[in-house]
Amino acid sequence: MDTSENSLQEPGVEAPVGGDPLDPLALLDALPEDMDTAVSRALDAMEMRYVIHGADIDLLLQAGLRMEVVEAGTPHFVPHAPDWCDGLLNLRGELLPIIALHRLLSDSPDSMEKHTAYLLVIRPADSAAVAITLQRLPEKIRFTEASRTPLPSGIPAGISVAIPAAYDYQGRVFLEFDHIALLDSLQEGPSTQPG
Repeated sequence: MDTSENSLQEPGVEAPVGGDPLDPLALLDALPEDMDTAVSRALDAMEMRYVIHGADIDLLLQAGLRMEVVEAGTPHFVPHAPDWCDGLLNLRGELLPIIALHRLLSDSPDSMEKHTAYLLVIRPADSAAVAITLQRLPEKIRFTEASRTPLPSGIPAGISVAIPAAYDYQGRVFLEFDHIALLDSLQEGPSTQPG
């Protein structure tokens, strides 16, 4: 039985001449074209981030977030709910609180309520899922092309706790959106809407 290093190679992959047959870089070079394309696509996906928009503010979602977008229907009313809660979403039998993003981002939320066309369902790894109102579908950007910039003034008070950083991307300012910090701050808030 042959137990040399050459017997450990992948079938059909030739070792480079004069090189170590188990050299990882040489093995990567020997990958078939379609495998190389798959690796390239995976690396590209790691660079991509999603942006949500509301009240002329662009919020950059965290990388690796488990989420889905659904069409906004009629939410289930919740009496004495906090200002930020737009009711409950029944998503395949799961009841999720709806965070009215437009109320947190704007001083005049009534003008924006009719524009809620979608809901972004976020499923954090260590807490319950929530839905966030959206004016339009999230936008995908290549985060590696963004550069950090100072936080702008005038970030709405309702969301400032959830904005740790800002980035410039092709002349637009994207605010990093820490949804966990936002959820924590909302749970502490005492304000409620009339029921």
